[in-house]
Amino acid sequence: MPGPQEAEWTPIGRIVGVFGLQGGLKVEPLTNFATRFEVGARLFLGGKEHRIHKVHWHGQQVRIHIDGVETVEAAEVLRGQMLNVPAADKPKLAKDEFRVVDLIGCEVITADGQSLGALEDVVASPAQDLLKVGEILIPMSKTFVKKIDLDNRTITVELIPGMLNEEDAIVS
Repeated sequence: MPGPQEAEWTPIGRIVGVFGLQGGLKVEPLTNFATRFEVGARLFLGGKEHRIHKVHWHGQQVRIHIDGVETVEAAEVLRGQMLNVPAADKPKLAKDEFRVVDLIGCEVITADGQSLGALEDVVASPAQDLLKVGEILIPMSKTFVKKIDLDNRTITVELIPGMLNEEDAIVS
């Protein structure tokens, strides 16, 4: 069965190495959804569908065996390639969970309605993720992020004094 067109893929991991003699793949996950790497999960490699038949985690790395890759030689040629799933296969999210791809580009506004600009990135941090708007980094916590409205593509935030540099300060 042919897979989706290239623009319809969501990358979930990058093959960074091999292990064992039976085609094991060391994968750097590019998703926060560990369920993407469960036994039986389907993924696409170079447009071809594969199923995971063995999996274990080693620190932050997931190590998998997929059907069709049975030798170390077959695994080695895959180093550096991306593992993808169809973009339409979105995992179910809790009420207060969002996919980063859905947030990028949303207009970030203060609680009083002043625009800070478009969200450029969500930066991973040990305490919590940070919203990056220009040079401004806003912790992704309920203290600062008051509302995320994906329908209107806005993120309402409440900042504390000192979060804006003088050149970033909003002029009333």
